Amino acid sequence: MSDIYYETYNEGEAPEEEKGRASQIVRIILRTAGITVIVLVLGFILYRIFEMREPWGTGRFIYTKDTLALNNALGTQSVVKETYGRKEYAYEKESLKEVTLTKKGDKAENYETVLLPVSSYYEKTGFRVLEANTGGYYLTDENGKQTLIKVTGFYETAGSPVEGALRANHVYLVPCAKQVQLTFRYKSDSLAKLEGHTDVSGNEFSYTLADDNGRTYGDYSYKTDNKGVYKYITMVFDGVELSDVGRLTLLISYLNDKNEKGELPIVLYDEALPLPLTSADVEKSEPETLKIHKSNTEVNK
Repeated sequence: MSDIYYETYNEGEAPEEEKGRASQIVRIILRTAGITVIVLVLGFILYRIFEMREPWGTGRFIYTKDTLALNNALGTQSVVKETYGRKEYAYEKESLKEVTLTKKGDKAENYETVLLPVSSYYEKTGFRVLEANTGGYYLTDENGKQTLIKVTGFYETAGSPVEGALRANHVYLVPCAKQVQLTFRYKSDSLAKLEGHTDVSGNEFSYTLADDNGRTYGDYSYKTDNKGVYKYITMVFDGVELSDVGRLTLLISYLNDKNEKGELPIVLYDEALPLPLTSADVEKSEPETLKIHKSNTEVNK
């Protein structure tokens, strides 16, 4: 009787050793799953960091045969006119059109802001490469309402399927060579998100440089690169009149599903920024081999 009772009482219960082994297996599975998730998350983060870093050499100033020859002819030394090289004048900033100085007085309240055309400030201008910066400023309308104008290098039209997916940076301006260089980056699915299609030459986008005086430039030399989901095109526009420019915009065009032209603007340079330009310290190098885009026809340079 006692044996039957013992067997009935313990029926369905696993020995303590088996219970311990099962718990250990569950813990191992949970720990392994947790470690796997952590590794996958860290791997994804590291890949995204790697992916978002530009390909090697991207953003470096590109010398062409003409700019290299001009550098050799002019040198890199710029000479300020004697009047403005004196201690009572402090250099503040410059745009493509003018230089801002502070003329010091005997007291801080007597300091004066002086605006000069670039040609009036420099006695001699060497081969100078200027780099456009990003930032923002407030525009005040006639009613006193202020609107924040941002120049970030990104396409930031609210509600657009490619908002933040397009970016232009490394904007170099070379007034003495009438040249503009920039790098445009976009995600590989950008055209699909815009419900667009390639043109007859197989190009996803076409590019035009425009200024605030109504001038446009559609011819450029270029090179391309890819990394992860990003595509890069570095463009060199020649023959660009920069002496009177206050704003430069890259117009990115594409064909939509109705075969109509769509246009996405990105501001490259705006003289209204507090510090619009800085001098870029670029190393002299041999000219690079680029492709040329002219009137929808591409040939090797």
